[in-house]
Amino acid sequence: MINPTKNASKKSKKKLDNRLSFIYRSSRLYTIYNRRFMKNRFNYHNLVDSVHDYTKDMIIKLHYKPGQQLNETALIEKLGISRSPLREAFRLLEAEGFVIRRPGKGVYVRKINANDVLELFPVRAALESLAAELAAERLTEKELENLEKITKKMELATEKRDVKAYARLNIDFHKEIVKGARNNRLELMIKNAGQQATWLFFASLYYKKALNYAMISHREIYLALKDRNAKEAADRIKKHISDGAKYILEYFPLEGKIGDLQKVPEDLEDRV
Repeated sequence: MINPTKNASKKSKKKLDNRLSFIYRSSRLYTIYNRRFMKNRFNYHNLVDSVHDYTKDMIIKLHYKPGQQLNETALIEKLGISRSPLREAFRLLEAEGFVIRRPGKGVYVRKINANDVLELFPVRAALESLAAELAAERLTEKELENLEKITKKMELATEKRDVKAYARLNIDFHKEIVKGARNNRLELMIKNAGQQATWLFFASLYYKKALNYAMISHREIYLALKDRNAKEAADRIKKHISDGAKYILEYFPLEGKIGDLQKVPEDLEDRV
């Protein structure tokens, strides 16, 4: 004779097992889906950052010149990406002041005028003078040796009239000082200002290859840091950046654009 209580117990147990199995499978599927989603999301943000960094670098080095339209289709094909990460990268570049969006027309590299120099360089001078003041006390002997090597290489590049090498070393010189300040927040604040200043500097070099510019002041900055003279280092780098602003202003008429450059005096290179 069949025991109905026993059968009910088996059915109940089977039902419970099925429910637990379903919950486990659902949980497993959710975990797999979530991992894949987070991975894709992570990869997407990495992709946006890569596209942003690549495009910014091309702008700073004047592969894309001020006023030039950025061809979305060409970039998509060149980088092997979809439109979405490219447009997100453009949005970031617009927020940083490197490009402008013209409704119905597209995205363009922002033109440069004297007002950019007048606004940017005092900020950069204030931030980097603080970095130099801190670095004078915090740079290691190895970092000072590296700074001396960079300075010597800059002098060599000046003698050889090597524009690309000089510009790259100039960036390395300032980066080394900022890193030596050992202040992460200050480094972040300087980063964008420094990139825009580099862009302006490259723009001026594009029209006149003035490699002798500021070579003397770079050595003076290095010597002040070597002597651990915080005040002297801060003053020297502040003057260096301020002089750089005056120098670059020679290229850009006030309210004018980069395409309407004034004639640069012939003796400009000998003024430093």
